[in-house]
Amino acid sequence: CVAIGNDAMKNGNNPTGGVLPGGTVLGNPTDCTAIGSEAGRDWQGIIGAVAVGRLSQAKTTTGTGNTSVGDASLRDNITGLANVAVGYGSMGFNITGSYNVALGQASLYNGTATIENISIGYENLENATGNGNVAVGYRAGRSLTAASDNVMLGRNAGNNGSQKVDAQNSIAIGKDVFTTANNQVIIGNTSITETTIRGVIKGTTF
Repeated sequence: CVAIGNDAMKNGNNPTGGVLPGGTVLGNPTDCTAIGSEAGRDWQGIIGAVAVGRLSQAKTTTGTGNTSVGDASLRDNITGLANVAVGYGSMGFNITGSYNVALGQASLYNGTATIENISIGYENLENATGNGNVAVGYRAGRSLTAASDNVMLGRNAGNNGSQKVDAQNSIAIGKDVFTTANNQVIIGNTSITETTIRGVIKGTTF
C-alpha cells in the first residue's frame, strides 16, 4: 500500500490488524493507495481501494474496492463497496451504499445507502436515496429523493419543484424536463416545436 499525507491510512498500519467495536478483528489494507490528510484513515482489511483528497474514505472500515478522488469524497462511507466517486464531496454522506458511480461535485451527496446509481454532473442526484437511477447533466435528478430506476438526461432534467420526488421507472430527456408520475416518459421541454422520429413505430398496450 501507499499512504501519503497527515494520518493517511493511519489506523491500517498496525501489523496485528485492527479491532472494531464488538471485538471484530480486522487485517491490514492490501493493494491500496491513500493520498491526502486522513485519506483512508480507518481502512482495515480493505482490498484494492484508492482514496485521493482530504478525508476521502476517512471513515471506511470494511468497504472494499472503492475509488474516490476529491476532498471529502466518500467521507462517511463505512461498509459501502465498489463505488466510484470523483469530485468535491461526491457521495460524501454515503455509509453502506454500493456499486454507485458519482462524477461531479456533490454528486449523490446525501444518499446513505443507495445502490447501483450512475450520476454524472454537478450536484446530480444530490438528494437521492433510492436505487438504480441514471442522471447525466448539470443538476440532473436533483429533486429526486426516495426514487428508483429513473433516467434523467439533460441540464436540470428532474430538477423542478413539480418533479415527482419519489418517482419510479420514469424517464425525462431534455433541458428542464421533469416527470410527474411513475412509469412516465417525457421527451423534450416546452420550447420544442418539432419532433421527428424515423422508421417503423410499434406500440403495445397492456
